[in-house]
Parts: sequence; structure tokens; C-alpha cells
Amino acid sequence: QPPWKYDYAFAPVWDANFTGCTWKVSQCLDPLPTTEDCVIYDCPSGEVACPPLDVPQCPGRTLLGCGVGPDNSTKYWQHPCNPLVTPQSKGMTFWCSLNTTNGGGGSSAGPLRGVGKRAGGQVGGAGGGG
Repeated sequence: QPPWKYDYAFAPVWDANFTGCTWKVSQCLDPLPTTEDCVIYDCPSGEVACPPLDVPQCPGRTLLGCGVGPDNSTKYWQHPCNPLVTPQSKGMTFWCSLNTTNGGGGSSAGPLRGVGKRAGGQVGGAGGGG
């Protein structure tokens, strides 16, 4: 593999700014258990950049990859912006399970699990610790 192949491989894949958002605490939505409480965010609009604007694009960039490098045969690699898995510039609803405990005098959030939906279906899940 040429040493320049991954010159445009960066950790950030996409960046988004969802706007006009409102939130509420309510019963979780599918596929999370409806017996749990969730915080549900509803954002009517959004702007997505893939790759993020502060990440240089590889030469010959398209939605699904890069153009060839200096050897005219091997392509550069940069994470693709496949429209099937990358959020689009439109509204989005997403939710996270609230696993809270009250340990005497305060509450602390446990691990968060979340998913989101946009027009057309589910966009994925997320996990984290709290």
C-alpha cells in the first residue's frame, strides 16, 4: 500500500447542526423498551456536512469514495458518505433511554442508549456511559 493512501483518513465522518429542536421526557419509542422513560428530541430541520467542513476532502471525492493518487492506480481512502447511513440535511427525531437512580440526596444518570429516525426510517443507535 502506498504511504499516501490514508492521508485523508480522519476520525470525524460527518458533522450536523439540527435546529429548532424541542424535547420532552416520555415513554421510549421502538426499538427501545416502552417500559422505560426516554428523553425525546424532535428537530424539524438540520444541516449535515460529510465530510465535516474542517476536514480536507480527498482528491476526486464522490459520495462513495476518492479518486486515484499519484501512482494513477491506487485510490486514496476517506470514509464514504453513503446516503443510506449518513444523516441527510433535514429534520430528525432521536431519543435516549433515561436510566436514573437516586442514591440518597441526588440522582445520577446511568448509561444512555439511543436511536433516531428520519423520514424513511431508523438511522442508528448510540451508546455511552454517564
